Amino acid sequence: MAALRSAYSARDIAALRRTVTAARDSSTRTRLTFRAIEAVYPLSPLLAIAEELDEAIAEEGLHAACRRVMEQQVDWTPRVHPDAADVMANAAVIFYGNHPSMLTPFLMAGAVDRDDLRFVSTEYVRHLIPSLIDYSYPIELSLTAMGNQIRRGGLKRWMVGLLLSRLHRVPPKEQSRAINRESLKAAADHVQSGGSVLICPDGGGKRLSRWYPGLGILIKAAMRSPRPVFLIPIHERQSSNHRIVSSLLNGPIARFKRRFVYRRPVMFELGKPIRLDEAEVSSRTPLELTSWLRLRYAAQFRGVR
Repeated sequence: MAALRSAYSARDIAALRRTVTAARDSSTRTRLTFRAIEAVYPLSPLLAIAEELDEAIAEEGLHAACRRVMEQQVDWTPRVHPDAADVMANAAVIFYGNHPSMLTPFLMAGAVDRDDLRFVSTEYVRHLIPSLIDYSYPIELSLTAMGNQIRRGGLKRWMVGLLLSRLHRVPPKEQSRAINRESLKAAADHVQSGGSVLICPDGGGKRLSRWYPGLGILIKAAMRSPRPVFLIPIHERQSSNHRIVSSLLNGPIARFKRRFVYRRPVMFELGKPIRLDEAEVSSRTPLELTSWLRLRYAAQFRGVR
């Protein structure tokens, strides 16, 4: 475990993969542990994807790398609202929406060809894919809150959070809040300068009625921009971490799911833009603004709860 922590802390995904392979073969107990994990969760294939993304982003840039790697990994189709095409390519934009799978940010980057696209991203992802550091603002969220993790992704999500918590030490609550506030401020500054940012206020995983208010905080700060700022909702359909896990496992259940449950392609939708200075949102608090957008989002994308 010390070697895993060292590779993780150094943000060396290649060393982390080598360490996992070596640990898997180091003793009978460790080998059985890894076999048990990988019978239900494709740890090694996911680390391989993370390493490929890390190298590709560094060499090709965010959009080209994500487009190519995602086309290898996922049967997916982006769909853009007619009013969104020009805005998403040229304006100051906050993209927001659901985060049903671990691939959501990379599908987003593959769908939007902008050098200035940035993510509000969990810090542990920036350890696993270090090339994302130049394209993201870090946030810290609890990895071990069992109830929240199970609601967002079932027991597998909780298990993954538990494994990650052995490598990634989430700072104390007040320190985490300070980190998150600073990242939201940096993201807002980026939007005010004409850039684009993706934030997923549901925190990832299964759809929840509650959104984190960071979206509202980001919007309120970005509204001080001297140029027009737009919101574009994104919605990833027919997608989940369960689907990704099934695509990487080789057992009979996974093969059945690939053939019968996950036959339809993942649909990545970019919806109708909202221009902030025309939306009469300045009087709302960040929490009220987040709740208002959540209801509007549910009305725009059918089937969202």
